[in-house]
Amino acid sequence: MALGAVALTGCSNDGHKAASFEIPDTACWGAFSGNEIEKIAPEGKKASSDITNSFDLYNGKESAICSVYVDGNTAFLASANRYPVENPAELRSLIKDRPHLSSIPVRDRGWVWDTGSATTFTCERPVSHASKDPQHPNSEKYIVLELSAFSSPDKELTRRTLEKMMVNFRDFAAKKLLCKNAHS
Repeated sequence: MALGAVALTGCSNDGHKAASFEIPDTACWGAFSGNEIEKIAPEGKKASSDITNSFDLYNGKESAICSVYVDGNTAFLASANRYPVENPAELRSLIKDRPHLSSIPVRDRGWVWDTGSATTFTCERPVSHASKDPQHPNSEKYIVLELSAFSSPDKELTRRTLEKMMVNFRDFAAKKLLCKNAHS
């Protein structure tokens, strides 16, 4: 899905130099505001995006990825993956060697680093919303969400923005996946 390019000038309210393009009000399955992504995107002339799958990790696909590009280069990536069980090796690789890694308050477990953020949680779906895919039943309930920013102009702004975006992404994912423990 291509995003339109609109010229912008000046600075945003937070002092970050405004991008020279505009991302639509909502992006990546409707999980994020275009303004949030613009804050952490590099300068450029044209933005576009791709989504690999709809955000329904229980009916056909166990992963979904949204990429936002600026001038053809990846500027932002959001991913969601579902696994049968919590995998300690996967968790270690998710946060290994991340610059300035710190924990963030995202209901279950969450982390932020200079260029990204991640969280893991279990999704308990109601019996009334059983998976239609017998190879990926509701019992596969371990969810991993990750956000990445590439070539962001301001590391501290990126960390703050990604932390906030991850909290909202976790809430979005729990609601969209029909997790009955969404607010636990």
